[in-house]
Amino acid sequence: MKGHWIGLAFCLALCFSFAATADLGAQEMITEGGDLIQRTENGTYNWTTGKICADGYGAPREDLTNKGQRKIMAIKAAEVEARAALAKVLNKISIDSDTTVEDMVTASSVVVERMKAYLNGSYIAESGYDALDEVAEAKACLLMTKDLFEIVIPFDDMVEKNKEKRFKPPVQLKREPAPKPEAPMPVKPEVAVAVKPEPPAPVKPAISYTGLIVDASGLGARPAMSPRLLVDPEGNEIYGPQSVDREVAMNIGFAGYASSVDRAKGLDKRLGENPMVVKATGCSGGRKTDLLLSKDDASTLYDANLDRNFLKDCKVVMVIN
Repeated sequence: MKGHWIGLAFCLALCFSFAATADLGAQEMITEGGDLIQRTENGTYNWTTGKICADGYGAPREDLTNKGQRKIMAIKAAEVEARAALAKVLNKISIDSDTTVEDMVTASSVVVERMKAYLNGSYIAESGYDALDEVAEAKACLLMTKDLFEIVIPFDDMVEKNKEKRFKPPVQLKREPAPKPEAPMPVKPEVAVAVKPEPPAPVKPAISYTGLIVDASGLGARPAMSPRLLVDPEGNEIYGPQSVDREVAMNIGFAGYASSVDRAKGLDKRLGENPMVVKATGCSGGRKTDLLLSKDDASTLYDANLDRNFLKDCKVVMVIN
């Protein structure tokens, strides 16, 4: 029975989605407790926790006279509307700089069926009924999981699409060996004087980074399921589908999001104890989800990643506000 109601809700959401295309202007980015939240007219998506929520309202059928039945049917109507709203929020989520979940859903009947199954994982977090006004309210929620990434992200196509635009650090010129010095003329040896040796200078250990924080504050950037880091101005990719382990990306997502650098540093489960912090120079793409780095920062990141290869494990958090 639950699958029937969820299927109905998804079909309602899909029908309504044909009537309007995704409008970035109608999607407000807000912060709450350090979390980055995308709010639409239908509900919210918390990009920091991966939780999607939407509200629905319902009234009893006019042909029912029993108060108990009227309450039950009003709540049921509110739950159906909440799940339909949940599907609409999901449809507006950006996959990358050019594509939304809605684009993938409308392009494939197979994706539609798999999305219905995914929505079976939604749950009613809250519900209530105002007996005086005979209006019910319900909140439906859903977590972004590996199932959703597997359904809507064409991973292999993304890798193939950008394989020719991968960042390569500047090639250092090969130096010619210095000429051997001529043998010095023999010098009469002098009497050696004992000198107390100086203690060796302490060697500064190389910094070993465990993750990456990209600060895109104030640039108007937007979050996505599969964001990329590009090198300004050529647009070569230093982080994206080509750089990650597919299984890791499907399980935890390509990147985390936070509303401040301090909040990002608190995500140590993802980033480890010593993340590298770089400042983005801008954002790119039709949906403004790809971030730009300077050549110098890109080269520094490339070298830093050689130690632990944290980019492969998606140990990346992007700061947007």
